[in-house]
Amino acid sequence: MTQTIEKPPEVKTQLNAVKRYSQRYMPKSAYHNFTHAEDVAEAVKRIGYREGVSRDKVFLLETAAYLHDIVNQVGSDLNEEFSSRIAKKILPRLGYSDSETDLVSGLILATELKRQPISLLDGIMRDADVDNLGREDFFEKNESLRKELGVKDKSAWQRQTLTFLEKHKYYTETSRSERQYGLEKNVKKLKSLMGGKNGLETWNMGTA
Repeated sequence: MTQTIEKPPEVKTQLNAVKRYSQRYMPKSAYHNFTHAEDVAEAVKRIGYREGVSRDKVFLLETAAYLHDIVNQVGSDLNEEFSSRIAKKILPRLGYSDSETDLVSGLILATELKRQPISLLDGIMRDADVDNLGREDFFEKNESLRKELGVKDKSAWQRQTLTFLEKHKYYTETSRSERQYGLEKNVKKLKSLMGGKNGLETWNMGTA
């Protein structure tokens, strides 16, 4: 269970404003949508507190989670950059200080897969963004991502997914202890689907 720590009223107000902005402007895509933003926000809170991060920093992690995919164009390498720019534009208007805005902007950039996390907060953000890799709902989420990306060849998608899972590493001790086992189970399940003659049919029915 996620640790509950009461936030000061002004912090609640700021975060609620960011959440409303995200709900209004997040893409309505199959995977990158407000539900994903909420999922990541919950994950950064859980991981952050278990990693011993202060309440103030968890607040900024949650802020970044709600905005990290506010721009998401399929095939673009600039989504994180543009999302970061939007954060820099709107957060000062919501009462965030310059230093808070800069930190949130950097956390958004940290979700770019090509970047190497350079701090604990970066690592928390990265782990939270792909928290579902080690969960039971991974295959459902992965199917939504396939549809969003417009990939028609499901066999090729399975192979690509397997490669991604096998190469993945978590950056926080919390995610290693809470998600690594689930990730390995999902790798085994995917290999079983790929090896079975009815694998694609099972995948298509969404029962994977």
